[in-house]
Amino acid sequence: STKTEIEGEDEMIPVWQVHSELKEQKDQSKLYQVTRKEWYERASLSVKQDSLRSIRNQYNEKDVEYKQAKLQIDSIKITERHLMVQIYKKQLEVLKEMPVGRIWMETYVDLLKLLTFDGFDSIAQDIRSLYKKLSESDKQTGLGKICTEYMNLPVPIAEGDEMVDGDLFDVNGNLHHLSEFKGKYILLDFWSIGCGPCIASLPEMEEIIELYKGRMEVVGI
Repeated sequence: STKTEIEGEDEMIPVWQVHSELKEQKDQSKLYQVTRKEWYERASLSVKQDSLRSIRNQYNEKDVEYKQAKLQIDSIKITERHLMVQIYKKQLEVLKEMPVGRIWMETYVDLLKLLTFDGFDSIAQDIRSLYKKLSESDKQTGLGKICTEYMNLPVPIAEGDEMVDGDLFDVNGNLHHLSEFKGKYILLDFWSIGCGPCIASLPEMEEIIELYKGRMEVVGI
C-alpha cells in the first residue's frame, strides 16, 4: 500500500498539496503546482464576475449600471482567457520534460482540444510538436488514437472554397446536385420528421424561401 497526504484549505483543488509515491499523483502534482498562482487569480476573478452578474441582473439592458457591469464582466473574461493561456503554456513546459504516462496523455488530449477553438494560435505549434513524444504503442491506446484524431483535424472551410458535391434525391426519386445552384447562395436545412423543432420551423422556412427567391436556394436534407 502507498500513503498519500493531501493538504488544502479552500475549494481550489488544483492548488492543493499532494504528497504521494504514486507516479500518477506525482505527475498530476507537477502540473498543478506550476500553475498555483494562475489558478488563484482565476478563482478571484470568478468571484468578482459572480458579484458583477448579480448587480447586472438587477437592472435592464438600457440602464447605465447594467452596461457598466457588462463591460467589467467582458474585461474579466478577457483576463481569464489570458490566464488560461498562461496555464496551458506552463503545462506544455512540464509535458516536454515529463515521461509519457496516463496523466501526460490525459493532459495532452485536453490541450489538443484547444486546436478546435479560436484564440490559441500562440501555443498551437507547441501543442502539435508534443505529438512526436508518442511512441507507436502509445498511439494505439484509446487516448493515443484521440490524440491522432486531433492532429488530423479537417481543414476549416473558408469563404470562396469549392463546395463538396454529391448525389441528392428529391421526394420523387429524381437525382440532383448542389452544382445546379452554382452562383446562388445555398441554405442546407438538415431536419428529421421526428424532430419537433424541425417541423415547427417549416412555416418560417417557407417565408425564408419566398423572401430570398431567385437569390438563394434552400435544400432540405
